[in-house]
Amino acid sequence: MRRLIAFALASFALASTLRAHDFWIEPESFSPKHGELLRVRLKVGDFGRGDNVPRSEQRLVRFELAAADRTKPLVGRDGQEVAGLVRVESEGTLLLGYVSNHAFVELAPAKFATYLEEKGLDAVAAARAQRGELDRPGRELYSRSAKSLITVTAPSTEGFDRVMNLPLELIPNKNPSTLARRADGSGYEALPVTLFFEQKPLAGALVAALCLDEPRDDTSATIFARTDELGRASLALTRSGRWLIAAVHMRTAAANEQRSDWESFWGSLTFEVPPALPAERR
Repeated sequence: MRRLIAFALASFALASTLRAHDFWIEPESFSPKHGELLRVRLKVGDFGRGDNVPRSEQRLVRFELAAADRTKPLVGRDGQEVAGLVRVESEGTLLLGYVSNHAFVELAPAKFATYLEEKGLDAVAAARAQRGELDRPGRELYSRSAKSLITVTAPSTEGFDRVMNLPLELIPNKNPSTLARRADGSGYEALPVTLFFEQKPLAGALVAALCLDEPRDDTSATIFARTDELGRASLALTRSGRWLIAAVHMRTAAANEQRSDWESFWGSLTFEVPPALPAERR
């Protein structure tokens, strides 16, 4: 009986952790050597502070490495904190991609309203107000899409913008590994990205960027931008290091067994910006 209770509490805690925080891929190295066995973890957390998410075969839809010449699955054992293993057999800029299936969550009205505000889901908040649903809990199906750029041997002029056809996908329009520092030393040139939902540009979405090497307890170091009508946003990165870019899209849910009102799609992109020479010296 005690084991059953402990399992139920652990399951509830995991669901609580996964329902409203950023989710991302964190490879052991963003610049592995050719032929290296790369260990990859999945992370969930806020403001750059993350906990490991064990591999779950029940939730996993795709987990793979994509190169110009091949696509390889990331293997692993269910329940392991190292969620995936893959031997890096290609060079240049490669992609790691992950997609989960849907899970159900229900949030109290106030918590759901805060969540919508934090993730910039203004249209959903307005729709709930118009329908008189502000005192109703948020019943939601959510799924995760995550992507990571890794560099093997040397950065490439190709591959960084490769499309993996994830449900919600952030695509950099410039290789983050080649960003130049501003002449005044205040940061890096802006990184342009495009957000796609179901292979179409997504307008009006809030995109957030934060440095994983500079974790905080609030949004003080987070960079925000809204996508334009072509799904584009520009993010002025402040320093070198490991970065996370994330976005959330939500729509009215189709008929489903859980009787959810909303369906959300979470997308993230991780990469490393190496130290660079000032722009005028490049």
